[in-house]
Amino acid sequence: MNKKSLLISLTIAAIICFSFTFPDLIPPAHSADVIKLKFANYFPPPAPHSKICEEFIADVEARTNGRVKIQFFAGGSLLKAPRMYEGVVTGIADIGLAHVEYTPGRFPVTEVCDLPLGYPSGWVANQVVNDFYRQFQPKEWDKVHILWMHASNPNVVISKKPVRTL
Repeated sequence: MNKKSLLISLTIAAIICFSFTFPDLIPPAHSADVIKLKFANYFPPPAPHSKICEEFIADVEARTNGRVKIQFFAGGSLLKAPRMYEGVVTGIADIGLAHVEYTPGRFPVTEVCDLPLGYPSGWVANQVVNDFYRQFQPKEWDKVHILWMHASNPNVVISKKPVRTL
């Protein structure tokens, strides 16, 4: 799967997840109130993940007719990756993009998805981790609402000599 297809897939998944996960964030049509959210991301602005986040924000604002405004903080300017979860829980940010490997031990159940399980592609890894979350609902995520999860491309073990057994 090429990068553009992956970006489009993740953006669509994010929009769908946001629509179904937070329908109460969209105020009634008669409301003039604007909901302002802060989105923290550790990737630098030119990174593909940041571009996906910016597209997600634009889509949310368009789908809510401007009633939801999201301020984007890229490059760790609001929260660094290891502090993302804690920052969202404590209200520093409303939305955060991070990776479970940046906080080893905090998400022990979800960390199983980061093992070299033989995913044939990043797309398959994304599907597996989202299916895993939906099926098992690990309690380690109870303090937040997951919009979507993403996974990396296939993991490999780098070694000077062949690894044939565990």
